[in-house]
Amino acid sequence: GQSGPPRGQAMEVVLTVEFEQAVFGAQIPVELKLPQRCDTCDGSGAGEGTQPVTCVECDGSGQVRRVRQSVLGQMVSSSPCPRCGGLGQVITTPCVTCRGEGRVTVDKTYNVDVPAGVIDGSTLRLTRRGAAGPRGGSAGDLYVHLRVRSHPTFRRVDDDLVTDVPISIAQASLGTKIALETLDGDEDLIIPPGTQPG
Repeated sequence: GQSGPPRGQAMEVVLTVEFEQAVFGAQIPVELKLPQRCDTCDGSGAGEGTQPVTCVECDGSGQVRRVRQSVLGQMVSSSPCPRCGGLGQVITTPCVTCRGEGRVTVDKTYNVDVPAGVIDGSTLRLTRRGAAGPRGGSAGDLYVHLRVRSHPTFRRVDDDLVTDVPISIAQASLGTKIALETLDGDEDLIIPPGTQPG
């Protein structure tokens, strides 16, 4: 197993984006509460003027080995040190801000770059933007799950936008020109004479 500070947890957040933002792409701020490195002790967890000391039970390895005799011979098992929790160091005087954890929970805002053309249910991974690890461990990743709001006029079919345009029987039989609303602005739509429903 590893010795030293463990990596922080991966975090997840759901981000709801507007239909137009999913089509054209956008930069959207996401606010969340995250464990971040404590500034008072710089993530060590030790109080001012002190340092973590090497664990005497595991000699700083973070692992304890136990040898057991069996009918097959010696069996060696290794497990995290119960005194230091596998970190290899103990804190005799904890930091007053983080109480020896090496991290504190703070409000954090990240700008998420939503690429153009994302679909509902997409997941973006922001490397090292998750929770900071205890005692100075590296941060985990942040996973942003996207939910795209529906549009009152358009619906998405694969990479196409589809909309329904109601016209009268006279317009369909004689033909006409109408202003069609699109996400880029109005366009002239020519309906030829004899157009069938659908």
